[in-house]
Amino acid sequence: MTATSPRKVLSLVGAGRSGSTILSSILSEVPGVFGAGELRWLWARDLPQQRLCGCGAAPSSCPVWGPTVERALSVPPARQSGPEAAALLREVAEAQQHVGGWSQRRRLLTSPDAGRDLDPEATRVTRATVSVLDALFEVTGAHTIIDASKRPQEAALLAASGAFDHFVVHMVRDPRAVVYSWRRVKPLPAETGRAAMGTRSQRRTLMRWVENAAGAELLRRHVPADRWLFMRYEDFAAEPRDAVRRVLDLLGEPADPPFTGDDTVLLGPNHNLSGNPNRFTTGQVRIVPDHEWTRQLSRRDQAMIEATTLPFLLRYGYPVLPRRTDAAAR
Repeated sequence: MTATSPRKVLSLVGAGRSGSTILSSILSEVPGVFGAGELRWLWARDLPQQRLCGCGAAPSSCPVWGPTVERALSVPPARQSGPEAAALLREVAEAQQHVGGWSQRRRLLTSPDAGRDLDPEATRVTRATVSVLDALFEVTGAHTIIDASKRPQEAALLAASGAFDHFVVHMVRDPRAVVYSWRRVKPLPAETGRAAMGTRSQRRTLMRWVENAAGAELLRRHVPADRWLFMRYEDFAAEPRDAVRRVLDLLGEPADPPFTGDDTVLLGPNHNLSGNPNRFTTGQVRIVPDHEWTRQLSRRDQAMIEATTLPFLLRYGYPVLPRRTDAAAR
């Protein structure tokens, strides 16, 4: 990356289990593109708990995150899991909780100027995130960094910072599929010290899904049309090469999508922090649609989800009537 090259940041916005991690991993195979994972968890989880990077190393031992954190926080890798770093991380994590509160989130997403007139907590989160991104650009030499934090408010802060050329991909998945996916246990590698990724109740999943969709719709009003791409997970899974090409076109990236076939990609190690356990997957990976929920999710649950999310189902082109299912109605 030259001194005059534009530095681009792509925010992936959408509910959990909507494909952001695998999309980030695929895009990371493009030269000059770096997938950072879910940066919002850096302060409260990844650094204080030293949760494993996608490369399999703790952040302080990772050849990317160790020097990145040293540049951003002025704390060398040997002390990044100690009290010196903990105090700095705690300040940002507490400020981040404030930014995630309903009133602050609403203000950031409903006013086009709110991001330019920040309170001290939002300013602290913005400065810390920009500092980490600045360091990542230096350490990786990338021209584009992907932040898969998913929440619209983090994307709003990045957009308002003016520090980078900022783009947004809004990924949406059928809420019935998302509810079912959050019920399934996702095993984690033994090295993580945890058996599996946590599951969620239907109520909590729906609350997060609706909150994210509503926030994304508000955010969209303040992002230029040529910096925004809407993508359904189902369309991505059906034609992954074409979907990735659309993201690269959004970014003005001339590289070809890194596929070995129409639906198969060769993934190397990445440095995604947090996110779906598939960030640890390497080798030939085939992207296929997942319709298991249509067989396993009861009609009663489907109907309840549809009633809760009806306006968004219509907006995003999803069928409203319950799907046929082999699961016994409860």
